[in-house]
Amino acid sequence: MRANGAKIKALRKRAGFSQRDFAARFAITARTLQRAENGERILPEMLNSIATGLKVASSELNFEPLNTPPGAIPVESHKEQVRLPRAATARQIVAVLAPIQQLTTEYDIDPDEETAEEVAAAIETMEQLTRKPDTKALEPSTYVRRLGRLNSLLSRLEERGVRFFVGSYWEPTVIIEDEPASGRTTQYCRFESICRGIMLIGQADVRYLTRPIIREYTNEKIDASIEELRNSGWEVDDRRIPS
Repeated sequence: MRANGAKIKALRKRAGFSQRDFAARFAITARTLQRAENGERILPEMLNSIATGLKVASSELNFEPLNTPPGAIPVESHKEQVRLPRAATARQIVAVLAPIQQLTTEYDIDPDEETAEEVAAAIETMEQLTRKPDTKALEPSTYVRRLGRLNSLLSRLEERGVRFFVGSYWEPTVIIEDEPASGRTTQYCRFESICRGIMLIGQADVRYLTRPIIREYTNEKIDASIEELRNSGWEVDDRRIPS
């Protein structure tokens, strides 16, 4: 897949990352990032990892432009491989989980009781560290203690051959508010991209795994949904087109 190098470079600089820091944080090689920013071809899962770090859909970083209205965010149905880097430390896991809004967890283990308890304790600690609105809500001393506890659990689980693989991707989604907003007579929903994550707990001794996903929201399907919702009395905010 040929990357839109100029856009990747601009978004990376806007986010305040050097090439080296960006590559280290989002588990890609500096050479891969350099190739992407030069507009060369890279593997789809590598482009997805870059897109995750830049908080955009990978289709936005594809060099080939899509035929969409001016200003519209391109959305197309396609299959994609989500890259799940192996997270060996608490800081690595928290960095990936922090922006995720919806997480899917898979298990590829058949643990004994003691191992199961340690896996459960590790997951609970991850949830405490990444609790929304953000981890800064924790007292510094509490945050550091929980990082230490998670690292101890990860170390013990590593000795048992249990490892954590975590990755994320962005996807257009319908979000529906449960109650009408103040001063509004109709209920309200919006279309926006949210960060979805996949965490695999397994025993593979590799640097990363991949999982296939299928994005089924096309612009045409979203348009049809908007019309249906508005005909049913909803107020819709379509965030595919920036204001």
